Amino acid sequence: MSKEKVIEKSDEEMVVEEPKKEVKKKLTKTEKLEKKIQELEKQFSEINEKMLRDRAELENFKKRINDEKIKERKYAQQYILNKLIDLNDNFERALSVKNYETVEKLKEGVVILNNLLSQILEAESVNKIDAYLKPFDPNYHQAVATDNIDKLADDVVSEVLQAGYLYKDRVLRPSMVKVNKKGE
Repeated sequence: MSKEKVIEKSDEEMVVEEPKKEVKKKLTKTEKLEKKIQELEKQFSEINEKMLRDRAELENFKKRINDEKIKERKYAQQYILNKLIDLNDNFERALSVKNYETVEKLKEGVVILNNLLSQILEAESVNKIDAYLKPFDPNYHQAVATDNIDKLADDVVSEVLQAGYLYKDRVLRPSMVKVNKKGE
């Protein structure tokens, strides 16, 4: 049974006072809700701070990756340049020799240097375009002149004036060629 106090003021008017426990319960519920709100606000604040830190960390990561890419591009040629410097040193040594006994000795030295350069280019996946007596292909050849040779078919490369080169599957420089055109 509830403990209610009845206060009588007059015959017509009667006031019933609510028990104090119920008021306490209502305050407790309010306090609990306020406490819960504070906890949620704290959690929200922590999550928000973590999100901001994570976002800043991601931005820093992006900047670091971008800087690394820029450095990589900037110094990408360093490896091949070191090889070319070695080749240049060999040319300088060959040129510094005062007395060649014969032209053949000089030619031998130049052939050795040419082979060294060819090896460097091949190791870097740079290869000559095979154009001589091949059908003219504007993707790989640049026609600068024509020939009229009866023994060759039309649109065949009759002479390579300057070698072209491929880097992997990309044309570095097309071959400058003469193309056979019968009747011209």
